[in-house]
Amino acid sequence: MKKMLIILTSFILLTGCLTVEFKEYKFELNPDKSGTLTIKFINIRAVCENKTAADSVSDADYNELVNAYLNGTRIEDDFANAHVISKRLFEEDGKLCGETVLKFDSISQVNIFQYDPSGPLMLMTNVLNEKYYDSNGNKGPDYFPAVFWDKSVKTLILKNAIATDIDSTKELLGFYRKNKN
Repeated sequence: MKKMLIILTSFILLTGCLTVEFKEYKFELNPDKSGTLTIKFINIRAVCENKTAADSVSDADYNELVNAYLNGTRIEDDFANAHVISKRLFEEDGKLCGETVLKFDSISQVNIFQYDPSGPLMLMTNVLNEKYYDSNGNKGPDYFPAVFWDKSVKTLILKNAIATDIDSTKELLGFYRKNKN
């Protein structure tokens, strides 16, 4: 029992977690407010607490990326009422990226709010647990963390920063290159 506890504790201490440098949301709206949401994960990386075990942690993180996100439902869990059209990993500008495309029947299924048909569209950025970086909408004041888009805008784009200290993470691109064949 003691040996099992030591092994389990070691595994927990060596395990990293996944992060990305940026997440980009692209909502393409139809006239009836249905549409598609493309979420792009830019520069997927592993956070390693223990630098001496960075390679094994990154290997475990890459496997988690494939099993939980690409083949699993981790992303869909955030948008339970939308339907997945596609998911993929790819290399872009020397960085590992991911993309999920979801179809939705109503903007409420993807956390967009519109008080009335003549008002703007709104997305609360604090529900995403991410830091606003850029958008084609208007950012609300700090005390009201939201982005607003005019009702006539058909493509809403929001880019959020996730990992604030990229230097303390390990890239996973090499694991992708090794496993993509």
